[in-house]
Amino acid sequence: MNPLALARLYFDLSNRSDLAAIRKFMTDGTTFSAEGRGIFLGVDSIMDMQAAFHGQFEALHWDVSDVEEVKPGIVRFEFVFSARAKSGEEVRRSGIEHVVVHDGKLRHIEVRDR
Repeated sequence: MNPLALARLYFDLSNRSDLAAIRKFMTDGTTFSAEGRGIFLGVDSIMDMQAAFHGQFEALHWDVSDVEEVKPGIVRFEFVFSARAKSGEEVRRSGIEHVVVHDGKLRHIEVRDR
């Protein structure tokens, strides 16, 4: 699977909260960095954080407004995240996410708010 297709699949799986499928594309060397959540190393650490994040919401969705492979293996997404927290609060924020793909695996994910 080419980097752009895998990065798009990652967003699709995230929108479905299919963490088991996302796990298959990470390794013990995968890293994840996001403002407000910190830096994580390895599939187990990242998936624990993802489970806690997804678990906060009754519904969530990332709407991608722009996507491109900016360099070989580096895909840039512009997105708007919308969610309804279990508390009933509506959440909406926009950001930029870079996904680094190498040898069919997600190697690094970086999320920055706008």
